[in-house]
Amino acid sequence: VVPRAMAGGVGVEGGAGSMDGVAVEAALQRYRVCCEGLREGLQEIRQMPKEELGVKGASPVLGGAALHLVELKASSRATFLAVDLMRQHVADHKRKLDRQHLQLQNLIYKKQHLLREMKLCRDFKTREVSKIEKDEGLSIVVEEDDLAGDAKHQDRLALLTSEMQERKSLEESLAQAKDRRDNLIRTLEEKRTLFASLPEQLRALRTACQPLQTLFGMPEAQTKILHDRTKELSEPLYVLFRQLEALQGTLDNGVVVHVAIEDSTSPSAGKDDGTEPGGEEGRRGRKRAKTTQNSWESGTMTRASPASLSSEVDELAVILQITLPVSQSVTQTHRVRFQRMVAYNVVTAEAEGLASHTLALLFPDDTGRDFPSAAHFQVLQAAGIHGAEQKGAVYPEHWAARPFMWAQWISGLACLPARAHFRLEPSSRMVVQRITQRLQSQYALERQIAQLQSNLGWIPVHPSARGSFPDTAHCAIGLQGWQEEAAGDQAWRQFSATGAMLEEQTQPDDNFGCRLFTGTFQRGKNDAVSVQVLVSPGYPDVAPKISLRTQEPNGSPAVRHDIKDIELEANAFYDELVTQDSDSWNWLLSHQLRRAQACLHNLGTAEADAQPSIGGRLRRGRNRRQPFAFSAAAKVFFHR
Repeated sequence: VVPRAMAGGVGVEGGAGSMDGVAVEAALQRYRVCCEGLREGLQEIRQMPKEELGVKGASPVLGGAALHLVELKASSRATFLAVDLMRQHVADHKRKLDRQHLQLQNLIYKKQHLLREMKLCRDFKTREVSKIEKDEGLSIVVEEDDLAGDAKHQDRLALLTSEMQERKSLEESLAQAKDRRDNLIRTLEEKRTLFASLPEQLRALRTACQPLQTLFGMPEAQTKILHDRTKELSEPLYVLFRQLEALQGTLDNGVVVHVAIEDSTSPSAGKDDGTEPGGEEGRRGRKRAKTTQNSWESGTMTRASPASLSSEVDELAVILQITLPVSQSVTQTHRVRFQRMVAYNVVTAEAEGLASHTLALLFPDDTGRDFPSAAHFQVLQAAGIHGAEQKGAVYPEHWAARPFMWAQWISGLACLPARAHFRLEPSSRMVVQRITQRLQSQYALERQIAQLQSNLGWIPVHPSARGSFPDTAHCAIGLQGWQEEAAGDQAWRQFSATGAMLEEQTQPDDNFGCRLFTGTFQRGKNDAVSVQVLVSPGYPDVAPKISLRTQEPNGSPAVRHDIKDIELEANAFYDELVTQDSDSWNWLLSHQLRRAQACLHNLGTAEADAQPSIGGRLRRGRNRRQPFAFSAAAKVFFHR
């Protein structure tokens, strides 16, 4: 019995893959038979007397019960396996049925869509379809039953396709014809307008030709007057006028240049001796000497007065007028006056209405502070004005007209310093471009200074550089008390006392025209950092120098090191604060102050600690003298 039972169980497991409903029913019947046999065995054991339970006669009954239990387990397992296989079989058929049902639904939807499209096509009333059917001898609009033939369908489709292409070509031809018609109409309208305004233009032309008619009838024309007046210029001013005259007109970026000749004026600051050349001899001295250069070379040049420098100039001056576009509708006009000092044969340049150092440092080392050539000092020494042991500039600083070297270059006077081992090629175009750039830079600088003096606390930047600095709205440190402290040598001495820059590292003439500004970065109620800014007349080619100093008498050494690092960040890495836009260089002062403001904000205040991720030892690391650097892309500070 046992082998048959086990064989039956294995047969169920092996045939589980092909069992159907009959196999499930057979397994259940087998389970019921086992249960019934087990129930009968238990009933038989129950009815046996107690004294016979331990006799060997009860052993067959107990053995049969055990066999029934084994058979019961095997049949139960076979039943569950058969049920699982049936469930899997049902699930497979269900998935197949669902897939076929979904395909049926899609086909039904597609059929309904095609039926709607066919209905729309049949309801659409095509013009001249009857004519096409008559010409081709083929019915296009047919019933549904007539669509069964594939040949007729293809014929109708080819007919409609050719008709559509022909109509498209006709529509393109019609559109081209309409364009030609519109162009002809516009041309006719323009010609009608031109012909209508032609009488007015002829009258304006006749009015404009009247000065020419007068010119041809007069011996002294305006051109001849200008030409005759040009002849009265001294030779250096004549060369200067001819070179600048060739640049008249509109230059790059809408800059307009005009050159004129006017009567000379005395220096803006007056003369040292306070006297005017009098009498016939004085008037002759102010007129142009046609042999100026020859007398200079021959050594017969007029010597200066022993008491003071002579401010006598030629009778005529050359005026360079530059018009700069400030905005789309606003322009700004500046005048640069060129005059020749008769006693020294030096051409001076003065930006009228502006500071005397406005045109300083257009080129390196050319401050215009003193006479540009050693020959002038020989004349001054012979006249007793300049001694061999005398130091400092001889040319008066309060005179607005300055003897720049570039003015001598374009005037034909070779006044390069003796220590130079090269000769710069004179270029009047370069000089005019540098003057234009300097005027634009000074205009932008004055705007920045005016905005900083408004005490609003925020520092403006160039529009192209707004992404290169942290957001101003999140900066709790404001710049207050911005004012101009000193100028010239006094400004340089005060700034040098801060120790921000070594004096031997700079040129000796850099302090001419310097301006010193002071302000305060307020970092809290009881914490402030004073700032001193030295602006060179060569701004922005010569970057401003910034000095920071904490106002806490007992500040920590770490904070002082941070302040020095911020100085280095603003002074040494200023070239990182400008963009590809060339106008951003004119905003260098604001960008340097903005960088210092952002770094001070990064340090935190005395009342509140700095941010833990960027402040203190964690930010500074072991090398506590590493400078600040700001990444515009990441909006964070990092170590260089």
